[in-house]
Amino acid sequence: MIIRKLAVSLALASLVACSSNSSSFREDDSQADSGLSGRVDNSVRGARVTLVELTTAGQPTREVDDSDNVIYSGYFTTTDTVGVYDLTYEESSNSKAVLVIATADSGAVTYQCERPSGCGSVAYLGNISIDDSLDMRAGVGELADNMTINVNWITELASTLATTAYIDASPVGDADPEVDEETDTAKRAFYSEYSIELANKHVSTLFGLTDVVSVTPVGPSAITAATDKPSSVHQESIYMGALLSALPVLADLNGGSSYVSYLTALTDEFISDGGQLLQRAAVADPANENVANVFTLYGIYNQAYQNLNESINYFEERNATVPVTARRALTSLKTRRDALVIGQMTDVEVDVSEELADWKTNIDQAKVFVQDLTARFKDFTGQETGNGFIDADYSDRMEAYFEDHNAAYDGIAPSLNSALKAVVDMTQYLLSCESPGNCDAALNTGGFSYNSTAHRVSTSGGSLTLTLQDIPDEGSKTIQINLNNDGALSISGGSLTWKTATNSVDVETIPNIVLQYDDVITDSTIPAWADQEPSALYVVWPSVSLPLQLSGTSLDAAAKNSVEVLFETTLVGVRDPIPAHSAYEQRFNAFTVVLWVCSLSATGAGCETELSESGRKNVILSELITVNAGEFYPDTKWPEFSNVFQPREISAAETPQNISNLVKYYRGVESDTGYAYLDSQILNEPVRRMRVYPSPTIDDATIVEDCIVDSFGAGAEIESCESSPIIFAEAFDLEQWIQDLYDADALQIQFVTAHGSYVADLTAGSQNLVSGDDVVIPSDTELTGYPGELLNQYRLTIGTLDVRMDSVMPGDDQVFTTVIGNLIRKTKDYFDAEIRFGYNYDYELSGIYAGADAQSFTASYTIEYDEANDFNVELGSLTVFRSGVTLFGAEEPIGFSASSEANYTPGTTDTGCGLYNRDKLVSEGDCNAVAYITFRGALLGSIREERPGVYVVRYVDGTWTILGS
Repeated sequence: MIIRKLAVSLALASLVACSSNSSSFREDDSQADSGLSGRVDNSVRGARVTLVELTTAGQPTREVDDSDNVIYSGYFTTTDTVGVYDLTYEESSNSKAVLVIATADSGAVTYQCERPSGCGSVAYLGNISIDDSLDMRAGVGELADNMTINVNWITELASTLATTAYIDASPVGDADPEVDEETDTAKRAFYSEYSIELANKHVSTLFGLTDVVSVTPVGPSAITAATDKPSSVHQESIYMGALLSALPVLADLNGGSSYVSYLTALTDEFISDGGQLLQRAAVADPANENVANVFTLYGIYNQAYQNLNESINYFEERNATVPVTARRALTSLKTRRDALVIGQMTDVEVDVSEELADWKTNIDQAKVFVQDLTARFKDFTGQETGNGFIDADYSDRMEAYFEDHNAAYDGIAPSLNSALKAVVDMTQYLLSCESPGNCDAALNTGGFSYNSTAHRVSTSGGSLTLTLQDIPDEGSKTIQINLNNDGALSISGGSLTWKTATNSVDVETIPNIVLQYDDVITDSTIPAWADQEPSALYVVWPSVSLPLQLSGTSLDAAAKNSVEVLFETTLVGVRDPIPAHSAYEQRFNAFTVVLWVCSLSATGAGCETELSESGRKNVILSELITVNAGEFYPDTKWPEFSNVFQPREISAAETPQNISNLVKYYRGVESDTGYAYLDSQILNEPVRRMRVYPSPTIDDATIVEDCIVDSFGAGAEIESCESSPIIFAEAFDLEQWIQDLYDADALQIQFVTAHGSYVADLTAGSQNLVSGDDVVIPSDTELTGYPGELLNQYRLTIGTLDVRMDSVMPGDDQVFTTVIGNLIRKTKDYFDAEIRFGYNYDYELSGIYAGADAQSFTASYTIEYDEANDFNVELGSLTVFRSGVTLFGAEEPIGFSASSEANYTPGTTDTGCGLYNRDKLVSEGDCNAVAYITFRGALLGSIREERPGVYVVRYVDGTWTILGS
């Protein structure tokens, strides 16, 4: 049933894109050869613990499990009854910045009550459930074998601080008028080795710990357990355990909060105060001391002290030996608690340690590089400042070179247009001569001569001939007209020549025009163009050669250039099927367009050769495939770019909002096969028959077949059926299939060529077909007159557009330049685009143009709609490679990358978000947009638009730089 409904839903789409999402769940693998252990809180049992690597955007990696749940991706295990975990992982993860994350994905997760007096309704040592939303983290900047990483609410504070940026801060004495808010706003940023280690040191200092991650806690209930730890280590473990035990009690004091909700509230307080806590609250009534200090450092220390003190007394009353390390830990808690000042915030500052000094240098250099790169992109050609991304002299020569091409082309354009028009006129004239009538003299615009024996039309003097290729005796739906491969048309400065060559798929082809008709054509029934236009046109000109005399200043005077053009296109005819529009002409859309242009200085060199190191050569390749070419009705007879993405006007004369007799149905059984079927016909379009019948070869299987028949209802003959009918591994009948179509709206939604999709009202025709949630179509009855209302209009859009330009310019040194662009834009506001640029490069490696003097970048941008979350998502990336950089002394190659994500709900406010279409696709005010920058392989900063048009880079050390508009 599920499979069948999926197939029904797919029937709604005219184009279906398929993708797969694989998941790998890795537990203790026999191939893994490194180990990791630790404890979750004092004794959180049953938690799933996952070792998670970071994405290029500094976020924990995720995957989808078999139940379609999004989980953290990595090696995982489960904590035992005392909260300890132990897992193994592959050695390749070592030396990376990682997170260890405890979640409740494994099922019931609990922690132990550590207070002898009990925890609310739970007795001492009893288990308390933890919310399913548990997500507690610990991070390390560099993973190593046999490392201890403990996960608890204190490491969660450090982890959150490590991924937080404060975006409204202006350094004292360094305020900028455009970024001058007095308060800091915390934003979720990203993890990096630097931020993780710095945050760990910050929180360790805040709580008086040597290392927040590696100190393994000993809870107050376990202080009498035997240990082989040195006394100083054991004392700190008890100290840590007492701090951790404070959280459940503080949660209860905070209005009876749960473990997770209190931790969230405490973390928010900590982050909003810039990684600090209020030391101690002022309290008039001592009875309110604990409640008032629930979010202060005093409250944490005081509760930790009380819990540990209560446990020491509990064990001593039972004559258990309490280690001296417990008393010392208690004293440390009291000392730190009593030193706290009422009304003051903590003021923790951490010096950058020696092991992070290289990071600091990298950050400083990244700032210089980003500022320099921004300036070079703004003056890309270097023609304004002389300090562009590419050499200014090269830019000048390239610009002049193409201007000379434009000037030369403008000189021959009138003659070239006349030549191409002659080809069109000759085609129509040849068809008129081959049709049952006589040659139409009105079409003989150029003194053409017709040879009936050779089925050929020639220009005056025979410089170009068009020949009708023989039609098979049984007829054909296509007619091919070949252009004489030795012919030429005179143009100013030389001649336009078609020649036999290989086409875009490397097949030798004579230049030709193919006309496709809906009906079979024979020698005796060739229609004149005026009597019957073809339903599609295919034009293949595998090589057109024309001369260009360059007379500008780009190179030598009067430079001779040869230009070759390969052009191929498929044009699809579209008619309006609405009866009231029967007089409307057929119009054509471009379905495919291939255009290759090559300009080279050396005659006879040929565009097939590689980019030469002598002379000059410029090649431009472009290939386009459109969407809805067979459905969209354009404004013009022949294709124009202005028709792309534009809907047809909604009006009675163009696209009506409502169609009175949209669709009719007939349900029956074929007399010869016994197959049940449903016929449907939209307006005067061909009749579609869906046949449903049991598989003759597979038990309990059903076949659904889509066919075209010559008439409506009983007695119709099948004209054609799809080559691969759908086979379902379940038994059902036509009635059930029709109900499935109705449930998926596939029965009601009908697609009308030249207009769009309409929703049919199945209650308003000759019979009401709807009863509650069911659809009932009677047998052997012609059901007519069901009206439809416009749902969506057709638009001509871009399926794929690929463009490539390769250029070699002469000079003292050969300079190679390549530009590659790709675009997928099936709807106006959602697309996928990429551009790659390489300048003065020696070679290409993994998509990057590199070499001793190379300057290159790759940029991509994707806009898509997230249906599950009902918002737009914009994803961008930029990778830059620059050789010969001297910003930091000696020349060196430097790599830089940035990735971005913006998501927002499209609305009608004036709030912009993302980069594309900001004045039209505006946000409802929920804009979440950020970019991440990587310099020399390290994630160092983020970029946000903090004011309209003002982009600010925030580095991991807390400093910032304004990029500007």
